[in-house]
Amino acid sequence: LTDVGCEREHNEDAFGLMPQYNLFIVADGMGGHRAGDVASQMAVKAIEEFFTATEKEDITWPFHFDPNLPFAVNRLITAVQVANNRIYQASLHNDEHQGMGTTVVGIHSVDDHGSGHIAHVGDSRCYRIRGNEIELMTMDHSLVNDYLRAAPDLTEEQLAELPRNVITRALGMQDSVLVDVQTV
Repeated sequence: LTDVGCEREHNEDAFGLMPQYNLFIVADGMGGHRAGDVASQMAVKAIEEFFTATEKEDITWPFHFDPNLPFAVNRLITAVQVANNRIYQASLHNDEHQGMGTTVVGIHSVDDHGSGHIAHVGDSRCYRIRGNEIELMTMDHSLVNDYLRAAPDLTEEQLAELPRNVITRALGMQDSVLVDVQTV
């Protein structure tokens, strides 16, 4: 279920529930950008298609496979990069979709012990709920967080001067994207 929320009139969310791969994705089209709903749907579809193609077929991967990372991590990162590339290319070739983008977060469960890999780009978040505790698992790719990483001693007054709604990474904005992944 997705909800448009209190501030917008148009829902730009998409999600993918792919239990056959233990993969769950949420994409949030970027509000204020053209065709955010199209971008979020494209992201979910591209990720699902890449997982399907790499399940049984021996395909050439379109992006670097890091031999130092497990197959499942490479698969998740590459799926998100494929989604980014599709969205970016579509925005270049269709005036109505020019500048479209989306954020994305997904978790790929890899075993029966509760281990999994979380991948994200932008400010779509992953939380872990255990008992009565809710723990944020991802850090937004935002201007505020970039400043905090570079200068962790910023005062509250300095932070208050920064715009809160500026994200620094999203799918579709450039021809390549850095995907953050962690194993939990």
